[in-house]
Amino acid sequence: MGWTQSLPSQVMRLYWDGRDKSEKAMEDRAVKNVMHKGIEVLRLLNVLPSDSEQYHCAFKHGSFYSDTVIELKGTDLSSHPQFHMDTKSRQLQLVCKSEGWFPQPKVQ
Repeated sequence: MGWTQSLPSQVMRLYWDGRDKSEKAMEDRAVKNVMHKGIEVLRLLNVLPSDSEQYHCAFKHGSFYSDTVIELKGTDLSSHPQFHMDTKSRQLQLVCKSEGWFPQPKVQ
C-alpha cells in the first residue's frame, strides 16, 4: 500500500508487511494513518497551492493489485486580515476579519 505524488514522484506514505516504511522527509506533510477495515486515508498537513497535482494510491496483496489517481486542486483564496477599532458603550472594541483560511487561524 503506498501513496505517491505524481510529479516529481515522491513517496508520501508506504506500508510494507504491515509496517510504515515512509520517508522521514514527509513526516511533517502526511499524517500517519492505520489502515482500518480496508480503508486508508491520506491526510496532508500544511497544504499549499503548489501542492495541486495528482496523487497516486496503489494497493497490492498477493496477486491482487488495485490503484487510483486523485487530483488535488488548491487555490489561494484567503483574504488579508482587516482590523477595525471602535468604541461601544465606552469600551474599546477591536475586530479582525479574514476569510477563506484553512485551517482557520487561532487568535491569541
